[in-house]
Amino acid sequence: MIVLDDLGDWRGTGTALHLAESGHEVTIVTAAPVIAGGLAHSAADGPLRRRFVAAGGTALTNTVVDHWDGGKAQIRFLLDGGTLDFEADALVIAETAVSETALADALSAAGVAFEAIGDVIAPRRASLAFYEARELARRL
Repeated sequence: MIVLDDLGDWRGTGTALHLAESGHEVTIVTAAPVIAGGLAHSAADGPLRRRFVAAGGTALTNTVVDHWDGGKAQIRFLLDGGTLDFEADALVIAETAVSETALADALSAAGVAFEAIGDVIAPRRASLAFYEARELARRL
């Protein structure tokens, strides 16, 4: 199984970890020079990578999937342009986040006053939601 992760955070690596710990053979493919680079300054970084490797996961960094043909990927190495045909039973793509607005929509429809912060406004990192929550608390 290939997990294509060009987001460089918990979404791709966490998904790959879950799949590997569930018994799947998983390879992360990323254009980045390291998996989960976005977690480099967090407490999750080292433990997440160690668990992924311990579960049998592998990574192909500095690579992209040029073509997927339902069981085989053509992978291109960005540093030298070489290619690799890689057999896999599935391709999982780590996508960008989508705002979850169901609660905000329901509150609006019911006429309930509320302040929107975090992913209700737009997909973002948790640190931004924490900042918005702190600013809202100061205003209240």
